[in-house]
Amino acid sequence: MVFAATARFAGSWAADAVCRNFGLLTEASTGVNLALLAPLPLVFAIGLGVALRIRRRAPRAYARLTTVDVEHG
Repeated sequence: MVFAATARFAGSWAADAVCRNFGLLTEASTGVNLALLAPLPLVFAIGLGVALRIRRRAPRAYARLTTVDVEHG
């Protein structure tokens, strides 16, 4: 449980660091950086919607997509 919470914190911190320092990573103009980052909330929302739709309409498919079988990698 502690590992999961730590991983979530580290993942959100890393995503925040990347977004805040995106200009350093791309070395592009502000306009280009905004054009690259602007669609992220929309893409996230669409992905969330697709996941919820799959979970509601095809529970077996959703279970296969969200389950990791440690024995078989």
